[in-house]
Amino acid sequence: MINGEGPSLRYRLGLDRTITPEDGRVINDRFQVTDALSDADRWSGRASLTLSQQLRVTFNWRMEESQQENLTYRILETGQPGADTTRTGDISVSAWSFSASYIDLFRSQLDQYRLDCGEACSSGILLPDTLQSTVLTNRQVYSSFQSSYLVLGARGRMPIPLPSWNISYTGISKWPLIRLLFQNATLRHGYSSTFSADFRSNLRGGELDNFSLGGGQVISFVVPGEEVDAVRINERFQPLIAVDLTLKGNIQTSIAWNKTNSYSLSTTNNVVNENRSNEISITASWAKSGLRLPFFRRTLNNRINFSLSLSRIANDDRSFYIRRAMEVAALDPDFDVSLVLEEPYVDVLTSTSRIQIQPKIAYQFSNVVSADMFVQYEDFIGDSRRLPYTTINGGFNFRVNFSH
Repeated sequence: MINGEGPSLRYRLGLDRTITPEDGRVINDRFQVTDALSDADRWSGRASLTLSQQLRVTFNWRMEESQQENLTYRILETGQPGADTTRTGDISVSAWSFSASYIDLFRSQLDQYRLDCGEACSSGILLPDTLQSTVLTNRQVYSSFQSSYLVLGARGRMPIPLPSWNISYTGISKWPLIRLLFQNATLRHGYSSTFSADFRSNLRGGELDNFSLGGGQVISFVVPGEEVDAVRINERFQPLIAVDLTLKGNIQTSIAWNKTNSYSLSTTNNVVNENRSNEISITASWAKSGLRLPFFRRTLNNRINFSLSLSRIANDDRSFYIRRAMEVAALDPDFDVSLVLEEPYVDVLTSTSRIQIQPKIAYQFSNVVSADMFVQYEDFIGDSRRLPYTTINGGFNFRVNFSH
């Protein structure tokens, strides 16, 4: 409290979030005074449907949004106190992205350019030196990314939340051939996708700016008051399809096909990165207890377990350069859009695959003595950026527990 004055009653009761200079706040050039105000909203939902005794479906919704407002107080040129306001925020929402298409994104930008350019672009002869357009601008590329990589991608700050799901079906156990060979069988499928983006305010919002496109043409645009920093989509089919089987003799096995796709948009250089992973895995295990051993007349409380896992994972990582292709397409009214999936408009960063095999056998003689042995085999098939290699590791563990 200074000179008998202090924060207002509304501030003390939490009705006001900050103390302004009008409320008696002391502002001095020798000090930097900043208020950081944060808000966060989180919503989630879950629903389970039992459509039959064999079929169960679970849905999950999620939506998060946070914002931070920074008020930096200073003495203005007029001699009066004032504040510079900057805002940042981020969103994260469950969405559907199995319709992702980079070609659709590029086509939407090219269509926008030709729409703004008019007859000059259709003729391909006369192009304006300066064109007023939103093509390749921050918010326009963000909107195109939403509509091209999301199902029901809204042209707004946040797309429509759509649920992820998990499906389990045990009815295949009753199919004639399955029932003849296996004791139990279950089909599984799961899908989840998350869309996230970061935002920031721009103090230059409302001003005119420009950049140079191919052929020396200048694109003029209005700077938005809020810009997008980075956009990300993480999509998982985990599994795309899987079957869990139980055979007679206590043998269990599982075959699964998993897919993971990651997409990201860099708004600073108009580059889209796509990383796709494809995995097929097979696991099997067998266990038996109470084995009879030579020289032991009675059945021991022992257990033997054998497991085997095999997997093949293929990864593909590449970058798509929107502006690089636009500089060529802007000068060619007959540009073939399918070319944007080829070099030099695309860089393949990695294209590799990996095969892994791991058998393991474990034996527990009693609660005191146990041992296991394993072998790990890995065959990495690389490319020009990562050399191929093959590794084989093995090990043996013997454990004795003492207690008294």
